[in-house]
Amino acid sequence: MADQVTRAEFLAHLHDALNHLYHADQLRASPLAEIFGVARRFDTSSVLRKILTDAIEGIRPSSSEPDQSRAWRIFDSLYCCYVQQLNQQVVADQLCISARQLRREQHRALEVLADRLWQKFNLDTGLLDEDKKKAQGSDLVEELAWLRDTQTSEPARLEKELVSVLELTRSLSFRARVEIANRIPQGLPDLAVHPVVLNQLLVSLIGAAIQQAAGGRLQISSRLSRSMIDLELAVFNNPAGDGNAEELASSLQVAGELARLCGCVLIPPMDQVNPVMRLVLPTREQLPVLAVDDNEDVLELLKRYCAGSRYRLITSRDPEQILPLVEKHAPIMIVLDIMMPKENGWMALGRLKQYPQTRAIPVIICTILAQEKLALSLGAAMFLKKPVTRAAFILTLDQVLAQIEPEFLSERE
Repeated sequence: MADQVTRAEFLAHLHDALNHLYHADQLRASPLAEIFGVARRFDTSSVLRKILTDAIEGIRPSSSEPDQSRAWRIFDSLYCCYVQQLNQQVVADQLCISARQLRREQHRALEVLADRLWQKFNLDTGLLDEDKKKAQGSDLVEELAWLRDTQTSEPARLEKELVSVLELTRSLSFRARVEIANRIPQGLPDLAVHPVVLNQLLVSLIGAAIQQAAGGRLQISSRLSRSMIDLELAVFNNPAGDGNAEELASSLQVAGELARLCGCVLIPPMDQVNPVMRLVLPTREQLPVLAVDDNEDVLELLKRYCAGSRYRLITSRDPEQILPLVEKHAPIMIVLDIMMPKENGWMALGRLKQYPQTRAIPVIICTILAQEKLALSLGAAMFLKKPVTRAAFILTLDQVLAQIEPEFLSERE
């Protein structure tokens, strides 16, 4: 089984085992027991629990590491929530972050823990598969290089592209005996996605969903917020309940890379029996971003960079105006300079992480100083070194946006 498990499956098994760390029956039945070679033993549950807790202890930072560093956040998000079984809100308050940011930290921490276990148990086949997937992703980046410099003149309409894709995949759904319920309403806002890319995204996702729903039902629905459409593909009444998880993971790997390139977010399913796939699509309504820099020329340049993009830049030369501007405009992220006369960026970043209304807002440090490690250790989401090109600036905004949970975005309306 170890040489057949995919990365996505392994992460799902790991997450489930950690959630049931002190439930002997659940641990005994976990696929990880087979993967780690401890299945069918009288002490399977206790041995598996020790493997997981030892792996978590193995990523404990040294005492010299700063308390607020990312390494400690990764360790604490695992140790406090799973080993100590503390309530998520309690852990979030302890780390001075929001519960949603804690879940993002846990996602990153699971990746780190998974890498450690891959290496310890020499699961090389899975790692080789991941390398192949990364290579596929690189090829896709080159294939769609035109996307970086192309702005769509024709707006993309979800309803229109979905009808086209459902017609295209009609024979596929007929052969798989899948009933498709299209619950997408009319009159949804235009999307900030190239129509060609949106069409291919839908082809990939619906094709994968049909294969998983063989003999059952596929429901396509959506939820609209101010700045995005949350598209959901849910499999119901699947009589087989044994869709090819490896094939699904491979399809979603390519779809996820395609989504990232066009500023969308693909949320893969956790349940492999009746999977639910979610695709978060940006509408053409611009997303507010706050940029704080004492240099007016820099702010004007960043404004020009955002022209024609999905971002609307709000600017200020005074870091003391951050809180009032956050209350007024509800920005989804903040771009912050360091060298400013009234208050340097490090002080401003510290204040942002202290206040409940701002500590969950991702901060991008943009400075001429080469201090990326310091910025990340203090809680910055990303680092940009000046001078900044338009491509690098927009790409960074897209990358940070991809890390923001849809629920966080919708709450900031």
